[in-house]
Order: sequence, then C-alpha cells, then structure tokens
Amino acid sequence: MPKPTLSDGFPLHYLIQGQHPPPHQPPVILLHGLGSAAEDWAMQIPVFAEHYRTIAIDAPGHGQSDKPVQRYEIPKMAAQISAMLADLNCPPAHLVGLSMGGVLALQMAIARPQQVRS
Repeated sequence: MPKPTLSDGFPLHYLIQGQHPPPHQPPVILLHGLGSAAEDWAMQIPVFAEHYRTIAIDAPGHGQSDKPVQRYEIPKMAAQISAMLADLNCPPAHLVGLSMGGVLALQMAIARPQQVRS
C-alpha cells in the first residue's frame, strides 16, 4: 500500500481492504499494540472487509512506517494517524485498538472526536 505524505512530512504504512462496502457503513481502523504492526490483524482484516472498508495502520516507528526522530508520544502518534486518515478522506470511523492501539484510539476520540464514530 502507498505511504501518504502527511502535513508534517511523516509517512505511515497501511493495509486496506473492503474498498466497496455499503456506503452507509463507516470504515474500521485497526490499531496494533506496542512493538507490533498492522500485519498482526491478518486474520481479522478479511472478516471486517466483508462488511466494512478496513484499514490497518503501522503506527509511527512500527512495521513499515518511518521511525520518528523525536520521542514517541501518544498525542503525536495519534495526530499523525489522524492526519493520514484525513489524507485518505476517511469519514468518521470505528477504531479498534489493541494495547497501545487502544490508547491511540482513546487519544483520537478525545482530541479529534469528529473523526471517530466509535
């Protein structure tokens, strides 16, 4: 998958499936845990993709995403993911997070509630 260039120049890698689900369905965003990667969702992606546009993201410094020069901070990482979703014109989405991914989802819900459906 492509690596979008974000407003701060920080590209993130992602996997996407389910491009053509019913238009009334919000997408599902899968956020992995610390030290992990989007490919950890390999078993769940095809199941979600049957009904939802499904995007699994490699968080900054994980998987195939670039490594930040600055410290890893949850608010900054969530902002980078949020910017990537905006670049993809992603409507409000269901966020599914495991461990660190759950914290990223919570941070996004607090800081950018307009991007979060649930």
